[in-house]
Amino acid sequence: MIHTVGELLVGLMESIAFFIVIDALFTRRDNIPSYLYGGAIVIIAAVIDISFYMLFGTMQNFAIMYIAVFLLTCMYIGEVKTKLILPLILITLNAVSELPVLFLTTYI
Repeated sequence: MIHTVGELLVGLMESIAFFIVIDALFTRRDNIPSYLYGGAIVIIAAVIDISFYMLFGTMQNFAIMYIAVFLLTCMYIGEVKTKLILPLILITLNAVSELPVLFLTTYI
């Protein structure tokens, strides 16, 4: 039970982290209400959780996360090339930061 709750919270925390970075780099669109950004956090969290659960460690998982984060950047005003590169950087940083945790949890 605790493990399942922890797994669900991982997706939520990652989606919030993605939003924080994207919010810092881009400007929100005026025509999108704030509650839709909150709803997008929940949707991205669900996509991350489902993708990790079904496709853990595969290129399909990477592709799904890339598309989800790219669609998230489309809610903001900014250059298209920045919107194409940022998901790659965020997902790579996410994967690199999870490696030490993975190694530490296997030895505990």
